[in-house]
Amino acid sequence: SSFETQITIRQRELEIQLLKADPDDPNTMVVEYTGKPAQITANDFVIVGGIEGINVNLALSVVNPVEGSTTAPQNVRYDEEGNIISYEIVAGTIANPNFVLTKTQGYRYKIVPCDVKIEIYSVGLSKSYDGKAPEIEENNFNFTFTSVNKTNLAKSAVEFVFTRTVQDARPNGDVGEYSVSIVCDDRNH
Repeated sequence: SSFETQITIRQRELEIQLLKADPDDPNTMVVEYTGKPAQITANDFVIVGGIEGINVNLALSVVNPVEGSTTAPQNVRYDEEGNIISYEIVAGTIANPNFVLTKTQGYRYKIVPCDVKIEIYSVGLSKSYDGKAPEIEENNFNFTFTSVNKTNLAKSAVEFVFTRTVQDARPNGDVGEYSVSIVCDDRNH
C-alpha cells in the first residue's frame, strides 16, 4: 500500500529591529544631526527571524519628502508647531524568495539637533557704563560640541538676549546685572 500527500514550505517571516531606536517607539531610529545626508548602514539594524549562515541582504533608505529629490535628507525636520518630526524609512526587497518581511512600512528616521555647549569668556561678562546695551562679541565666546558630530555652526547664528535681573523699568545698558539667554538661528543645533 502507498500513501501520497503534499507538504508546503512557507516563506520564513523576518522582522527589522532598529538598533538606534527611540525608547518610546522601537520603529523610529533617532540620530543626532551631523550635517551629512541620512544613511542607514547594516550596523544600524538587525534582521530578526533569519537563519544563521544565510545572508538576506536588505537595505533600508530614508525618504526625502521633497518631491523629485534624489538625495537623502540631512536636516532636523519640524512641523508647523515647531515639533521635531521624522522622515520615512523604506525597506528594500529581499532577493531570496524564501524570506518575507512581516512589516515593510511604518519605520521612521528622526534627526535631532546637535547639542552645543557655548563657553563665554569672562572678559566678555563685564564692562564699564557706556550707555549701550550689553553684548558678547564673537571673539568672547566659543563652541564645544557635546558629541563626536562636530558640525559647522556659524557664530553669527547665535544671539545673546540680555534681561535685567532687577525689573525696575530701566533700559538695557544701565548699570546692573543681567541674565543671559541664548537663541540659535540654526535649527540643527
